[in-house]
Amino acid sequence: MCQRKEGLSKCGRCKQAFYCNVECQKEDWPMHKLECSPMVVFGENWNPSETVRLTARILAKQMHPERTTSEKLLAVKEFESHLDKLDNEKKDLIQSDIAALHHFYSKHLEFPDSDSLVVLFAQVNCNGFTVEDEELSHLGSAIFPDVALMNHSCCPNVIVTYKGTLAEVRAVQEISPGEEVSVWPAAAGAVGFRLRFYRAVWKIPCGSAGQDGLGVSPAAALFPASGLAG
Repeated sequence: MCQRKEGLSKCGRCKQAFYCNVECQKEDWPMHKLECSPMVVFGENWNPSETVRLTARILAKQMHPERTTSEKLLAVKEFESHLDKLDNEKKDLIQSDIAALHHFYSKHLEFPDSDSLVVLFAQVNCNGFTVEDEELSHLGSAIFPDVALMNHSCCPNVIVTYKGTLAEVRAVQEISPGEEVSVWPAAAGAVGFRLRFYRAVWKIPCGSAGQDGLGVSPAAALFPASGLAG
């Protein structure tokens, strides 16, 4: 994924996708073809959420039986969904996402049954990552199955950073052999909403954050302007 912001070329049809060169455009076509025609048809009314767009791409990849490179250790279908821990409000949000998925992608995707879609959206919500650049500017959402193996903690020992389409796991404290690797839950999405979401779903005792000798919670250390502390 090229992160260059200048000198980009538009997709000749939809005018909404930008590429640094022809090779980049060809490489993206298997995924962009899901959206190119709908972008033209819906025009200004094209507004699926990032979660819906990400789920559509997952469904497109699942049409092929072989695992992707990032699924060597864990396939998306094996993700935890924590469906039993979702309240009615979050279940309603999933139903809204399913409706949007059908609305924008029905001509280009085959969908599983409704129950399977509910599970898939719950899996994406639990395991999706917000991709950011070095300045923590939002770039998009993604799924990294291998990285999703890590549990969440308000006192994590690693953080996730990004280099193009790669997710890099970096230690923020010494990790002993055999010690569990954990990541801060807000790494999986926008700070405010996602932090509240994961606190509610996993019952994380965030009041303990910052009591491990660091003096400040990972939330405050990584996002000092957000005002979030454990």
